[in-house]
Amino acid sequence: MVLGATRAARGLSPSHLRRCRPPHACAYLAIERARLGDARLVVETDVDPRAAQAQVPALLLQPLVENAVKHGVGAHDGSGVVRIEATIERDRLVVRVIDRSSGTRIGVLEDGAGIALETLRERLAMRFRGEAKLTLDPHESGMCARVERPWDEVNPEAERTAA
Repeated sequence: MVLGATRAARGLSPSHLRRCRPPHACAYLAIERARLGDARLVVETDVDPRAAQAQVPALLLQPLVENAVKHGVGAHDGSGVVRIEATIERDRLVVRVIDRSSGTRIGVLEDGAGIALETLRERLAMRFRGEAKLTLDPHESGMCARVERPWDEVNPEAERTAA
């Protein structure tokens, strides 16, 4: 899957949903906006054009986006933002899923098995031979999940040269 380049997408209208990448995560966010309400969940994307060419496994972002909604916005009685960013930093592809929530924490509506992030870490370790990592950085109003992996693994020019 290729990350699409959209900037500050305030919500997921039908036309935005057709252009939004990655489609699995965007479809999930559209469902959650319908469930929580447009005013309660705002979705933003900011994808660097170079990073937009990266091949990103479908199940890389899905658990991060789900956790941002479930443990962030959905666990508070106020409104919130889920933001997906992708950049290239020092020859590394960096993907962030950031949630910011307002209001009182009301708790998670349903508990999960708690294995999504551990499974994601295992997949990253296997696929990138220990050269990728997932970190979670809490901030005042939410969490930032950051996935970092080698850029040369996804650089189309490097792949053409190696072939």
